[in-house]
Amino acid sequence: MPALFLWILLIVSIAVLIAVASPIRFGGSAEYRENGREPYAFMAWVVYMHPAVFSVRYSSEEGRSRAVIFGFKRTWGGESVDAGGEGAGGIGVDGIDKDGVDTDDIDIDDIDKGGVGTDGIDTNDIDTDAGVEYFRPSGIDGTDTDGINTDTDGINTNTDTDTDTDTDTDTDTDKESNPRSLLSRIQTRIGSIKGHKAYKIISDKPLRAKLLRWLRRVAVCLARIVPLEHFKLRAKVGLRDPAALGRLYGYFSAARSALELRSYSSIDVAMEPVFTEKCLEVEAEAGGRTSLSAALWNLGVAGLTFPYWRVYRLVVGGKPKDTF
Repeated sequence: MPALFLWILLIVSIAVLIAVASPIRFGGSAEYRENGREPYAFMAWVVYMHPAVFSVRYSSEEGRSRAVIFGFKRTWGGESVDAGGEGAGGIGVDGIDKDGVDTDDIDIDDIDKGGVGTDGIDTNDIDTDAGVEYFRPSGIDGTDTDGINTDTDGINTNTDTDTDTDTDTDTDTDKESNPRSLLSRIQTRIGSIKGHKAYKIISDKPLRAKLLRWLRRVAVCLARIVPLEHFKLRAKVGLRDPAALGRLYGYFSAARSALELRSYSSIDVAMEPVFTEKCLEVEAEAGGRTSLSAALWNLGVAGLTFPYWRVYRLVVGGKPKDTF
């Protein structure tokens, strides 16, 4: 029994080591054509262990993603709708036999239009005067309106109401604000800001120095987690001003020479100037390789080297000694 347990532990350990140390390859490409029908196009892919074990690929031209997980293929996004296929939910109009439908056997007179017939209704028996009460204004029933004098000339419509709202409020604007009270409020505000924990952390010079060193370390760790194995750039540029294009090509050539001097063999850039027309075409491709062990190691280094103790001392209260 103990031997079996040791064998199981050994097999599980080997499987974990293989999973952690297996490479993760990734890459992508992008294209831009100024005069193209679709100016932007890009593609990205990730492969873990082997393409048959785990791989994901996305293409903007296809508008869909393809994945392979332990040999099982799956596609999602951007599925085209086929009227006769499965894209329309498995219902296709191609499977309907239109020749088998005989429209001559359909009698239009036999169709029940809602089940309501108007033949049994005698419109002569309808008394349209019964139950109809005309609207009469209230209070003038039976009143002869001929005797009402509608002449409004004698009506005095003078609405000159004396609205003398004399609000002679004495607002003494000569009151001068006290500059000492304003200065005291500003000093109180500044004191409250300085008493905040965030200000204590920011104003601590040793902590700022440690944080800068930690940020540089994090940048290095991220570069190690996602290293680029190759980068390729092809550009075709045309400007209306030949002199500006010549200067641009000179700057590009200088940058490419500087990269060659630093022995960056994984970077390949090239530019083709076009002096006859205005155009812009760019093609870029990049790829890299990493692993779970590299990611876990560098993330652990970044997490363990953060100056937790000094931040804790500043947040809790007492200011620590200015030691590095």
